[in-house]
Amino acid sequence: NAKKVGERLSEQREKLRYNQSGIAAVANVSQRTFSSWENGVLPGQWGSLVTLAEKFNVSTDYLLG
Repeated sequence: NAKKVGERLSEQREKLRYNQSGIAAVANVSQRTFSSWENGVLPGQWGSLVTLAEKFNVSTDYLLG
């Protein structure tokens, strides 16, 4: 579910000590877009989700719950 995805993105971002702007730059999206993902609005840019999974060293399946 979308809320779980947001929780996992936030958890992984905080583990790496990134702020939203910093990790958004890694994903090549705006901070606003990343914030919406953390708030449960699922990404339309699935390539960014793959990039984040690689950065967080987790699977996309994990991020998607």
